[in-house]
Amino acid sequence: MEKKLMVANWKMNQSLHDIASFFHLFNEKYTGKRDAWIASQAIHFPIVEELKNQKVKAGLQNCSSFISGAYTGEVSARSLKEMNGEFVILGHSERRQLFHEASSFIKDKVQTVLNEDLSAIYCVGESLEEREAGQTFDVLKNQLREGLSHIR
Repeated sequence: MEKKLMVANWKMNQSLHDIASFFHLFNEKYTGKRDAWIASQAIHFPIVEELKNQKVKAGLQNCSSFISGAYTGEVSARSLKEMNGEFVILGHSERRQLFHEASSFIKDKVQTVLNEDLSAIYCVGESLEEREAGQTFDVLKNQLREGLSHIR
């Protein structure tokens, strides 16, 4: 049976007013024909968790590979789990390109998320330059091998 999943990665684009307006309409109209997951900014997670209906899963766009410690500005998967979070998006193209996150680094985040019994969405993708150079397949293969080879 095919399962349809809709994941919204809100990036840094919503204000509290935008979130409240969205959920006012969404909760009224959403029929639940597919799973809906929403990844907000970490600072907005509590309001998303509060306003969403029971058909929606709330998660984050990134987290640390560390559970706790002196990692200023990082978000812990365990803390997300404690706040009823259900998933984390990892390895998004912006994280890879702007913050130079390698698949080997993201691999540790994936393992941490799975260890906390959360779902991990592992993103893969090539840059425009890699695509134009005909390297798409090799880039994706390497990202999958390096980032998920430890998953059994």
